[in-house]
Amino acid sequence: MNGELKKTTTSVLIAIALIIGAAGAISAFAQTTMSGTARLPPPYYPNAGGPLQELTGVIRIPKEFGVVPAGPGVNQPTALPCAPFFVAIMDPGKTNKLVTYTDQLLEPGRGDDTYYTCKFSIMVPRDKNFYAVAGMGGPSQLQHDKRWSMYASDPWIGGSNIKPRRGYERSFAGKFFTLGNKPMYLRFDLTYVQANPD
Repeated sequence: MNGELKKTTTSVLIAIALIIGAAGAISAFAQTTMSGTARLPPPYYPNAGGPLQELTGVIRIPKEFGVVPAGPGVNQPTALPCAPFFVAIMDPGKTNKLVTYTDQLLEPGRGDDTYYTCKFSIMVPRDKNFYAVAGMGGPSQLQHDKRWSMYASDPWIGGSNIKPRRGYERSFAGKFFTLGNKPMYLRFDLTYVQANPD
């Protein structure tokens, strides 16, 4: 009897340890993803251009695409659907040098039957041409042209079209813009695009 009790207790403890370990790995992955901006250089503001002005906008994700998983190979959605997304501003006159980026979690916006949305706000110099791009996984990926499969091509959770077909991946179209006297609002729509073979 005591032997069986010890075996049962040992099995329960091992199962608990495995659960705690898995939860820790998922948590560590989320923290690494959300803190990826910490490894980036400080924002670069070019000498040309006017004072800083707020740029606002929204990222739209089709509900049919589903929600980003909580981690690689995890069959559960992330608890914070807007956490993986960011917006970065680059200077096309300086070979797309990173100017600034959203360094806080994006807030959920007002969705509809087709999209769920994530709102962003970022301070950008006026009177200069910039290039804005939305992405997933942290702006540090822009420096190395990384495409994490969890964001680009792996199945997501809960939609009716959760995986791009072969040769395609998830992506956003970038936008050129110049801030002037009037407020500006940008919208980025996540779509499936043909993957770059490189």
